[in-house]
Amino acid sequence: MDDQSPPPRNDALPRVAPPEDLPPAPELVQVPLPEGQTPIVEQARIEPQTAATQADAGTKMFVTFFLLIVPPLGVLMLAAVCWFLFKQFMAASD
Repeated sequence: MDDQSPPPRNDALPRVAPPEDLPPAPELVQVPLPEGQTPIVEQARIEPQTAATQADAGTKMFVTFFLLIVPPLGVLMLAAVCWFLFKQFMAASD
């Protein structure tokens, strides 16, 4: 076991600039619309997450069960379609 080489040495990560040294973020520019034209989409209104805007337990439970149940159902549906097509193909080849 003495013939094993030592693990490779990890290089140090480069230093990260503190926020004061970073360039300022670009400002969003509002492009005026031509006269009489209405905007296609509404301006997004993103509300901060607070206790009032947080999802309740029922919503969280629904989303969790939805994500746990729907993908396996999709796999079962795909398997059923593939099995049906396989049986049709095998019956036609006789």
